[in-house]
Amino acid sequence: MTGALSLETIPHEIDRPAGRIHRLAEALRAQAQNQHENAILWLPVVFACGIGAYFSLPFEPPLWPFVVVTMTLLSGIMLTNRTTGDRVNPAFIWLCIGMLISGGFLSAQLRTLAVQTPILEKKIKFADVTATIESLEALPGKKGSRAVLSDIIIEKLSLERTPRKIRLQIRKDENLQTGQRIKVLAELNPPSDALIPGGYDFRRAMYFQGIGAVGFAFKAPEIVQEPSAFAGLEALRQKIAQIIRETLPGSEGAVVAALTIGQKKGIPEADEEALRDAGLAHLLAISGLHVGLVAGFVFFVVRFLMALSQTLALRYPIKKLAAVIACICALFFMMIAGATIPTQRAVLMISIVFLGVIMDRVALSLRLLAFAALVVLAIAPESLLSASFQMSFAAVAALIAAYETTREHWVEAYVASGPLKRAAIYFIGVSFSSLVASAATAPISAYHFNQVALLGIIANLGAIPLMAFLIMPAAVVAFILMPFGLADGPLQLMGWGVSAILETARLTASLPGAVLHTQAWPFSAFLLVVIAGLMLILWRGWAKAASIPLAILAGALIAVNPQPDILISSEGRLAAFRGEDRKLHVTTLRSQKFTLDNWERSLGQAEEASVAFAPESKPQAFKEVRSENGAGPMCDAQACRTVLKGRKISFLRQAYAQKEECGWADIVVSFDPVLHKPCRAAIVIDKFDQWRYGAHAIYIKQDENKILVKTSREASTTLRPWSAMKPERTEKKRANASDQES
Repeated sequence: MTGALSLETIPHEIDRPAGRIHRLAEALRAQAQNQHENAILWLPVVFACGIGAYFSLPFEPPLWPFVVVTMTLLSGIMLTNRTTGDRVNPAFIWLCIGMLISGGFLSAQLRTLAVQTPILEKKIKFADVTATIESLEALPGKKGSRAVLSDIIIEKLSLERTPRKIRLQIRKDENLQTGQRIKVLAELNPPSDALIPGGYDFRRAMYFQGIGAVGFAFKAPEIVQEPSAFAGLEALRQKIAQIIRETLPGSEGAVVAALTIGQKKGIPEADEEALRDAGLAHLLAISGLHVGLVAGFVFFVVRFLMALSQTLALRYPIKKLAAVIACICALFFMMIAGATIPTQRAVLMISIVFLGVIMDRVALSLRLLAFAALVVLAIAPESLLSASFQMSFAAVAALIAAYETTREHWVEAYVASGPLKRAAIYFIGVSFSSLVASAATAPISAYHFNQVALLGIIANLGAIPLMAFLIMPAAVVAFILMPFGLADGPLQLMGWGVSAILETARLTASLPGAVLHTQAWPFSAFLLVVIAGLMLILWRGWAKAASIPLAILAGALIAVNPQPDILISSEGRLAAFRGEDRKLHVTTLRSQKFTLDNWERSLGQAEEASVAFAPESKPQAFKEVRSENGAGPMCDAQACRTVLKGRKISFLRQAYAQKEECGWADIVVSFDPVLHKPCRAAIVIDKFDQWRYGAHAIYIKQDENKILVKTSREASTTLRPWSAMKPERTEKKRANASDQES
């Protein structure tokens, strides 16, 4: 019968869903098989997962289980066949993945043990410190210098509790040099942890630098012992900094010091902000751009000079000799610049590039970048958490991937063009590179710094040629001539170039829409963006389209991410709430400016947009606060009251007002211990809570009728090595205070 199903077609129709599943499975299998060439690119990614898992734990895990697991997985890899037939053995793949994750976890744990330093537990108001100056960095204006001290003796503090290093601000820094043994009276504090819950942990970062305390000197240090005749690399860096400051006083000299020896603290805040808002802050961090320009300039100059000699050109491989000399210069530049993570990565990559020149092979590729990332993470696992590592590798990976995709077009356009067209191609290339690098680093900048420079391409068009053709070549010449006292000319050239860059930055930053301020991201959104970027760059085939929904989902998470209604600092007397005008209303605008600036950025506000609580002209009894949304606080000498999302909030000014405020408020914030018992407020945060839990963020969920409190230092029975506080001690202090009140 026409149109009827035959017996042959019935199984086909019935099995159609199964056939679709089979075809989908085959397509996914084909995608997996297509990744064999790029499999090595994922090694540092998987290794980083283990590092991230270690740092995400709220406690310090034991070491031996991960040693056993890593060695067991490594043994399994050695005993397992790599292939089965014409395919890679799945068991081998999973063993490799497990070993890399466990290895990343173990490397982070071993690194933590290797740099272990005691963290100062509480403030020492007057500390007699005897120590050796390890490094010295000038601060802008008349703020003196910032010194890192080692080999420390602190009076009345046992050696077991003494940090390996401390960082001091010394205003009266005349005649100070690295290597000197000094005695100084200082105030010491534990390093600050995150200024806002979920924010950047400064204490953890300093722990991995060996710094266990920070503070300032009350007076000029007493020099106990002068440095030895050979004071080492830091003395050389300080001498170079001194020559630069004497030749180029002011902002230009400070920027030149940042570009050559990595000392950035001397740059005036206004200029640093202009560079950041103009998208030129990457110039201050010595990385691939600087190392590449220095090594490239040395390579071409040395090769050119050798080519002038017929004997050298005909008898010796001058190209390879120039590559060796360029590598040595890059290594020297890294040591002078302070050997930061971006500099290490850049030198490692440029060395492999020149190794390719020596071996007559092209080395610049994503595989090279993956190898560099794996080495850096193995040596310094904590670098994974830093914005510099993330932005550096993201920018280079995006640039390599973009130029690998478009290489043929660039080569074709360059070969078939004259001098003018080639110059145009250069500027187009700079614009293209700036666009790619800006797009790759924009999410990282938004996550870490809550802002994105939208006009960075314009500023980079003027700044990059100056760096390539004037500033960095002059830096190489200055380094060569400095031992002979002839560096003034090259340094002046650098100063002119830097002055032009600063003017470009100021002009660009002043344009409307130069900076986009963003609110704080949840970590889940940042992780999705990172995965999307990795898929887009590293994955081969149609499956990289999965990066699009991942990015969309990240955007949705950012859009619905709740912002805190109340913020309380980890120390001092700084607290704030978000008013109807979306601005932060703060207890003080005069102290803890750095903390307040961070709060403003995390809420997507411009700096200095906050307003202070408005006190009554005369202290008097409170009027009834009736506003449902907290139009503004009412203050007297005892406290400030407001109503926010239906909740009554009191910011205590005087300890004797505790009883009255505990009877009125739903949330009480006090910078003194709250000793009144019982306090009917649902949430009470006082000085003890600041000391124990760090910064607080309070979320008032009106629709759910609940209050959520997050802290930067959640208490746990086992703390991380970089934590200074012991939870049980807080309870003892609170109990003792209550006994004294009784």
